Amino acid sequence: MERVLGFFDKKSFLLSVLVCFGGYLFGNVLHEIILFFEMRKPVEEQEMTVFPLGTLMLTILFFLCLVIIRTMEMVKQSQLCISMGATRLEFYCASILNLCIWALVSLVSIVAGALLEALKFKLLYSTVSWEINFLNPLFLYYIIILLIPGICIGMLLAALNIRFGKNALWVFWGIYMVVVLFATRLKELIQKMIEKGMFDWLFRLVSTVSGGTFLLGLGIAACVACLVGGWFIIRKLEVRV
Repeated sequence: MERVLGFFDKKSFLLSVLVCFGGYLFGNVLHEIILFFEMRKPVEEQEMTVFPLGTLMLTILFFLCLVIIRTMEMVKQSQLCISMGATRLEFYCASILNLCIWALVSLVSIVAGALLEALKFKLLYSTVSWEINFLNPLFLYYIIILLIPGICIGMLLAALNIRFGKNALWVFWGIYMVVVLFATRLKELIQKMIEKGMFDWLFRLVSTVSGGTFLLGLGIAACVACLVGGWFIIRKLEVRV
């Protein structure tokens, strides 16, 4: 697996990190511009609060890079890795590890960004209230909850893109249209099936596996389904000469 990881572009990885921190700096500058114009208002009209806009933008960019940019890197390297002798399983596991490394870098960077922004607020705006505190443990919990499905969804999207190429866009478009056009009807149909008890066995199974938390179990099942689905697509990948 180590040799497969060597095929992934480290410069692209670093560039993606720099782009995310560029968004972080932009968010901080934008925040200062907003406060500048707010302080120019009459005192009775001022609504002075601070918001960690830089950390918010950093979080959004890291997540988008996880789902889009890093998975596109996987698409780009797929043929190279397999044509150089790597097995499909090695490539798939190394790709998951690559996304996990990105998720870990994301978490560390977001915490570091939040700490720096909190320090800036304490030094410059010690008397101003915060709208939200991104150093709250609950916020970090939500970040982890987002990153894990992001890895699984990213693997499935990358596998579809590798397998179907440009035609994958039609697959994504088809799924989107089905959701948009039939979301209400599907919701009504599923609701009727639930009322009739057709999914009781599934509720019991998922709740048992997840220790009684149905939504957690459903999320775990969806993540596993994405990873398994991605593998079934990748295992039949043909090398193009």
